[in-house]
Amino acid sequence: MLPAGRVPVCLVQVLAGCRGVFTARTFATFVLLVTGALGGSGARTVTGMWSAAGMSTVRHWSSAHRFFSHARWDTDALGLALARIVVAAFVAQDAAVTVAVDDTLFHRYGRKVFGVFWQHDGSAKGRDGIGRGNCFVIAGLVTGVPFTDRKVFLPLLFRLHQPKTSQSKPEQARQLVDLLAATLVGRRVHVVADNAYKGSAWRALPRTVTFTTRLASNAVLYAPAPPRTGRRGRPALKGARLGTPTDLAATATWDQLTVTRYGHTDTVHVAVIGCLWWGSLHRTQVNVILLRDPASTKAYDIALVTTDITAPAEQIIARYADRWSIEQAIKDNDIVLVDFWAEWCGPCKRFGPIFEASSEANPEVLHAKVDTEAEQGLAGDLGITSIPTLMAFREKVLVFSQPGALNAQQLEQVVDAVKALDMEEVHAHVARSQAEAAAASGKQDGSQIPEA
Repeated sequence: MLPAGRVPVCLVQVLAGCRGVFTARTFATFVLLVTGALGGSGARTVTGMWSAAGMSTVRHWSSAHRFFSHARWDTDALGLALARIVVAAFVAQDAAVTVAVDDTLFHRYGRKVFGVFWQHDGSAKGRDGIGRGNCFVIAGLVTGVPFTDRKVFLPLLFRLHQPKTSQSKPEQARQLVDLLAATLVGRRVHVVADNAYKGSAWRALPRTVTFTTRLASNAVLYAPAPPRTGRRGRPALKGARLGTPTDLAATATWDQLTVTRYGHTDTVHVAVIGCLWWGSLHRTQVNVILLRDPASTKAYDIALVTTDITAPAEQIIARYADRWSIEQAIKDNDIVLVDFWAEWCGPCKRFGPIFEASSEANPEVLHAKVDTEAEQGLAGDLGITSIPTLMAFREKVLVFSQPGALNAQQLEQVVDAVKALDMEEVHAHVARSQAEAAAASGKQDGSQIPEA
């Protein structure tokens, strides 16, 4: 806990850009709460932040609660003020900014909690994948910071999403992006999102804004509109049907490119096709970027679609990859242990000290923690249905996955077993399994690349 009222001068200088959002008294409370959030080691509750700032014996904790319940300030205005501070600090002058949009569910219970619904929850237990709580659509800046060589995500704006009541998540995300674009005048804004954020909300973007997302395997693409024929009648708005990404991959021209993803530089095969994504973006010209690793037997490994038709493919691939942090860690380390947890989970809290002790005892093994509340999309992609769940990766291969809290001896046995693996045999087994799966599905065809 900090001494009472002892706020670092440098922090006050940074937060000075937010002064116009608050009254003088409210700004002082805001600075103290931020100080407590940064300096506290416990839960970031209102009372916890107030105590961590050294104010528990100086002013009553109700002063902190009134900041949220009674003080007049606007969350959008604060977020945009923070955006100006962050961009000025971490982005070169006149350089483009990358904005990621996503959503997260905060578990809430009780009859009087506003905006609570049962909805998708990547950290939910069971097969249904739903949880009860407040869902927030978030927009933030993806940027580099001086203390790490990785890109980080800095949340700036949010909207409470209420199913069947509020706008759709893509529409809410578009609102946030429009606010950021209007604030960051003179800068290009590159928006990246996962496939859940596709849709008509991204039509008619400002000229300074681009949108990039992952393309679903069943998406249908069309050729650009043909030139006018001069005959009577409405001109065609789209060209011939090109088909799905798999159809495009079968006839595409592939180039070998060097791309930087997750801190590594790799050589991959890439195909770029200019077309229309009629179902979502209508008449907006897009580039579909198909990516395939040289050793892959699939038609393509990932398909991206972007309205940024002037940027090279390797730049688009790197931009989209910057959304993910855990994959970067797996790529950078021989052995990675990942603990999937949540603040509300009792067994997770009991397992936490055991996991930290293992990290100290095995410095050559990267120990990573993923908060399933904050990273619901990642937890869903990895099939996390119960927490805590421990996953172990070696040489980018998932070699262990088990839900439930382990004791110290069990965890050490897992670490020793992963270290002792014969990875040549593991890679050979993975290759055989992939070949057998492809053969069983009837996708191996010598005339073209197999379908993804």
